[in-house]
Amino acid sequence: MLATLSREIRANLNGIMGSADLLIEDAASRLQREHLTTLRSSAEALHMSLNDVLDYASIETGRIHVAREDYDLRQPLYEVIEQLLPLASLKSLDLVLILSPEVPVNLVGDRGRLRQILLNLLSNAITFTPSGRVVLRVELPQRSGSTPPQSAS
Repeated sequence: MLATLSREIRANLNGIMGSADLLIEDAASRLQREHLTTLRSSAEALHMSLNDVLDYASIETGRIHVAREDYDLRQPLYEVIEQLLPLASLKSLDLVLILSPEVPVNLVGDRGRLRQILLNLLSNAITFTPSGRVVLRVELPQRSGSTPPQSAS
């Protein structure tokens, strides 16, 4: 029942998001574009929440599927930034991606799950950041045994 219900809700949300995209392109004023962008972001957030509920249900029933595919790390990072940029702009926040050059970009894993996790984390960061910037920094962890840089007082 949950899967059927989620398909129905997702279909309607996709319709809302698609219509919002079309209206944003044709909006006459900046204020209309801002309202439509908020509508689009809200529909996306609802879509993400629905996905989260379905994931939790899958975890509880032991039926979660984690994909194993080759992908370019930059693609989900850029997609997430692009998707959340309107929400950050509405709050006058800078949304910044810093991808350290030593991070490999060709990975094997679940690109969709990574994207979902990043969307959740960044949308929460944007929601709870009153001013300034939200930074997504991707870097390799420090090796054990290495000492962190010392800061000057």
